[in-house]
Amino acid sequence: MKKLEGVWPFLLILLLVIMVLVGLRIDPVNRLAMWLVILGCLIGFAVISGRWVTGFWLGVLIDERNKITLSRLQLLLWTILVLSGFLCAALSNLQLATTDPLQALDIAIPSDLWLLMGISVTSLVSSQIVKASKEGSKQVAPAFDRQRTVGLLEDKGTVRSSLAFNGLMVVNNKPDQANLTDLFTGEEIGNAAQLDIGKLQMFFFTVVIVAAYGAALASAFQAAAASTQPFLEFPEMTSQAVTLLGISHAGYIANKAAPHTPTT
Repeated sequence: MKKLEGVWPFLLILLLVIMVLVGLRIDPVNRLAMWLVILGCLIGFAVISGRWVTGFWLGVLIDERNKITLSRLQLLLWTILVLSGFLCAALSNLQLATTDPLQALDIAIPSDLWLLMGISVTSLVSSQIVKASKEGSKQVAPAFDRQRTVGLLEDKGTVRSSLAFNGLMVVNNKPDQANLTDLFTGEEIGNAAQLDIGKLQMFFFTVVIVAAYGAALASAFQAAAASTQPFLEFPEMTSQAVTLLGISHAGYIANKAAPHTPTT
C-alpha cells in the first residue's frame, strides 16, 4: 500500500490532462464521444480519489461511520453527470470561439436542474444532521434489541468485532467493513438488519432519472454534431421529474428521522 502512495496523485493528474486534451483535440462535431471520455475520466477520478484517501475502491461512498451511504451516491451521480456535460460543452466551445473565449463558458443550465442539485445537497446535509442527532442521543436501546440485531447481522456474515454502537446507530469500526448492502439497510439498532424501503425508493428514482437525463444529454450532444455552432444550453429537466425526486428525498429524510429503535 505504501509503495502505491505516490501513484494515486499521478493518476489523478493524468486523468485531468486526458480530459483537457480530449476536450481541445477532438473535433467538436464528435461531442458525444468527447463527453463519454470526460465522463469516464471523472468517474475514474472519483474512484481513485476514494482509493487514495481510504485505501478502498468504493472509498468515495464511505462516510465517517465507515458505511456506504445512498446520499453520497446520489450526489456523486448528479455531480459527475452535470460536470462532465459542462466540461464537454465548454471545451468544445473553446475550439469554436472566434471572439471572446469567455463566451465558451456561457452555457445555460435549466433552473430545474439547479433545483435538483440543491435537493441532492440538502438531502446529504439533512441526512448527516439526523444521523448525528441519533448518534448523540442519550436514550439507550434495550440490551435484548442490541443482541438481537447483532445476531441477525452475524447470520448474514458480519463479524461481531467489526460492529459498534454510537447512541442509537450501528457503525463499522473500519472502512474495509463497508458493504454495498449499506445502501439498502437501516442504520439504527432497531433496523440495521432490515431492508430500508425509503432508501430503496430513492435509489430507484435516482437511477432512473439520472439515466434519463444522461440519455437526453447524449442526444443533445449527438444532435449538435450536425452543426459547428457552440453548445450553449443543457436539455430541460422536467418539473415532474424534479417533483418526483423531491418527494422521494423528503420521504427518505423523514423515514431516517423517524424512530426505529425502542428505548428505555
